[in-house]
Order: sequence, then structure tokens, then C-alpha cells
Amino acid sequence: MAIFTQGVLTKKGQALIAKCEASGDGISITKVKTGSGVHNNVSAETLEQFTALIHEEQSFGISDLATIEGNNGVAVITAVLNNRGLTQLYYLNELGVYAEDPDEGEILYLLLVTETNSMYMPPENSSGISTITERIYVEVTNAQRTTINYDGAVVSATEFIALRQIVNSVIQHLTGGTAGQMLYKTGSEDYAYEWDDSNVITDSYANFPEEGRSDAVYIDRDSSEIYVWKVINSGTGEMGYFKLPLGAEASQTLQSQITTNANNIAALTTKLHETVVTVTANGWVQGTQDDEVIFTNEITVSGMTSNVALNVYPVTQADTIQGIEAEKKAANMFCGRGIAESATGKIVLTIPKKKPAVDFGLGFTGV
Repeated sequence: MAIFTQGVLTKKGQALIAKCEASGDGISITKVKTGSGVHNNVSAETLEQFTALIHEEQSFGISDLATIEGNNGVAVITAVLNNRGLTQLYYLNELGVYAEDPDEGEILYLLLVTETNSMYMPPENSSGISTITERIYVEVTNAQRTTINYDGAVVSATEFIALRQIVNSVIQHLTGGTAGQMLYKTGSEDYAYEWDDSNVITDSYANFPEEGRSDAVYIDRDSSEIYVWKVINSGTGEMGYFKLPLGAEASQTLQSQITTNANNIAALTTKLHETVVTVTANGWVQGTQDDEVIFTNEITVSGMTSNVALNVYPVTQADTIQGIEAEKKAANMFCGRGIAESATGKIVLTIPKKKPAVDFGLGFTGV
């Protein structure tokens, strides 16, 4: 059932499209907000002048972004509305799509309204979690270069669709299998995997199963010694773990490989370490780059090196509603337009034209 009966691209949204067409940049969609404001007998011309909802109730991230084949001027965004944390019922009379303007910050880009109280969002405590999935067609300059801000991580439509296809392919090949099986590569194609019983089991000798398998080889990770499960007493038929004789050179090679693998795992764990920093408003330094005003902020991070692939996302540190909203706005401004680069002992943040006005938290993985 359609909730909204009228939709307009606001004047600020129209201005943003003009800016992006002139600069060649894509449009960054940041979030949607819902409200209970009443819009009776309001003309499209009046709605175009709106810069905010009449009565904002909730804010949601964008969960999906898609393009329409043959129509590069329209993107389809999906927002999953829910009543998590909602304490009072309200009628879903207005929905705003917000975007990042390079000069003004976050703006009301698109406004959808209804004149009747046709759909309401119940409080969580009365009915549990309720959701409404809303697909919205958004006019843009270039759908392929349109981005969404998904929990602070900016991704283009092309990247989002490609990532979704990869995830679906991986899930398809990972589905199935039974306990004890291993995934192995079956060909040179991407994601060509199958589940198979593991014939090589590596663990501490004390953790070997009480009864082994005759078709498997067991490696003691502590000593690198190799065992098989076989008859160890021909007179009684007793089965047990038999240690295979292994030459000194082969044993040393195996131990070296095990050590290398352990070091690689430790290095990977370090790369996935999370670092959270506070980006201070007074830490931004104005400069120029290619005749354009930029602001930089250098943050000391112990152990950081150059050329590290960083994943950046906002971390809320404020503890008041006003503080959280201000911090989210500052973080979204940076995540929508800024870049983070690693250097020796520090992270360098750069944002063009306008700097965030308040302190905000950022998280990094890849340190």
C-alpha cells in the first residue's frame, strides 16, 4: 500500500543537482527522517520550499541503493523504518530524504507527504518490533555515481550492487556442509569452493579425539609430530595414535611453515585491530590544494604506518540528544566528503571547503 500521495524535489535539492551537474560530482544520500506533521491542501510549490519536516519523529539509515537500467537520472533507495525505541504512536505523514550539500552540509533533498492519517508507527512496548520497507525513487544527476551513507561508510551504487553480488555468491557456496568438513578450492574461478571432509587435522596432541579416523593424518601443533590412527598392538587389535618417523630436515621445514602461518595469523589480527579517536573541532587547519580551500586534521595514533588501507566509520561519544545530533552531523559531513590517510604515527583527515563545527568520534580498522 502506498503511504505517501505527493512528493517533491525541494528547492535545496534542485540547487544541489545543479551544483553536481556543474562539478561532475555525484550526490551523497545520507539518511531518511519520518514525521507526523500534517500537510493538508499544500501545493507542490509550497512543499518545494521546505527545509525540514514539520514534526520530526525518527531518523533511519539507507539500507539499499539500486539503479534503473536505461535511466541514469533516477536512483532507487530503500529505507527500513521501524519502531525500535519508540515510546509513543505517531502517524507517518511525512518522510524526508536528506543529502550532503558541499556548501551547506546536510539538506532536505526530497519530501514525501500524505494528507490523510493512513499509516501509523506503533510504540515498541505495545507490539514488539514493527517494520515498514519504503522504496523511494530519487532524481539524481548520475545514478552510477550516487552514494549512500550506510552507518557512516560511503558507497556508490555501482560498488554497492557489485558488493551485493559478491556476498550472494559467497553465501551460495558457503551454504551447507557438516561439522568437521573443510572448504577447499575446486577451480581457478572466483568462489569455486566445495565442502569436503578434512583429512589433515592440526591440533594439540592432548586435544586429539579419543577415537581417530583411519583416513586422516593428525599433526601435533606443539611439536610438529605427525600421527595416524592404526592398530598399535596386533595381538589385541588395540587401536591408537602411531607417530610417523620424520627426518630432521622435513621436521624443521614443517615447524617453520607452522611458525610462518602463526605469524601471518597474528599479523592479520593486528591489521583488523580497531582504533577509536576524537576529532576535535579546533584541530582543523585551513590550507589550499589545487586552488581549493581544504581543512586538515592530524591525529596521533601510536603504531600507525603509511600506506595502510583504512576503513572509517563514525563512533558516537556524546551523551545528550543535542550532542549526539550535532556529532552525527559533523561525522556525516566528514564521511560524506572527507578522506582519511595513514602516515607514520598519525592519521591525516582532509575535507574540502567546509570543516565540521563540533568534536566527533571516528573509528578505524586497518591499524
